[in-house]
Amino acid sequence: METKNCGLFFGGLFLGGLLGGVAALFFAPKSGEELRSDVKHQGDRALGEAKKLYSEAETKAKTLFEDAKHVLTGAQEKVLGSRRFEEEPLWEA
Repeated sequence: METKNCGLFFGGLFLGGLLGGVAALFFAPKSGEELRSDVKHQGDRALGEAKKLYSEAETKAKTLFEDAKHVLTGAQEKVLGSRRFEEEPLWEA
């Protein structure tokens, strides 16, 4: 539960920063060309951050999946016995 709250916090922090940056761009007195350049730069930066967050989340999800698979395999072996587990697993990975 704590990990979920942490992820929500950082997601909100990222979104708030992004919206604050966009608002600052639109309220700053700049020419149209300068503004478009700044918006493009901020968009590229936001995309980079989003890709980084996605990559981190993907890595964490894979790790959690492998950990859960290991725990469930151990539990299955205890319940069914290792001989039967080798012959007929309960799920396919």
